[in-house]
Amino acid sequence: MNVPVNKKSFLELLKNENYKKELINSLTISLIDDDLKRDLEYNLNYILDKRMDVFDVLCGELNDSDESVEVLVLPSVRRAWSMVFINTPTIFGINDKRLELFQLNWDIDIFLNYLKDIFTKVKNCLDQFEHLDTSVEILNLICQNYINKLISDCRKNKTKEEIKIEIRDLKLKQMLK
Repeated sequence: MNVPVNKKSFLELLKNENYKKELINSLTISLIDDDLKRDLEYNLNYILDKRMDVFDVLCGELNDSDESVEVLVLPSVRRAWSMVFINTPTIFGINDKRLELFQLNWDIDIFLNYLKDIFTKVKNCLDQFEHLDTSVEILNLICQNYINKLISDCRKNKTKEEIKIEIRDLKLKQMLK
């Protein structure tokens, strides 16, 4: 793929505070709930301020027709985050404590570590699909698999008391973080 010489890389653009602010705004603008918006903004800023290491692994193009992977990281985080907090799995009812447990299990560091680890293992798994943007599809699959893991963890046979204890422990962990 021919890249113009004067085209700034995505990572160079992220050094510009205005660009960073507008990028985060573009990923949060559709959120109406202020608390959810602040939470997603926090997650995205956290990545850009403290977890740039994720871009060391998730970078470049998987093939000539693909979008550059680093451009897709933040939208992938937003996708996974929204599956936890906005488009929650219908398997959990509104007053189901397992939904609260599911949401408390979201941890941006764990997700990013999973994303980095699994991406290196599966990045070439769709090479035979010449008409797909494999970068997008692989990241979609990784996000969905992570969410399915969280769902599975919450669906395990647990008593109401075990769920309450797990919720309490996760809340304490978040407070100490």
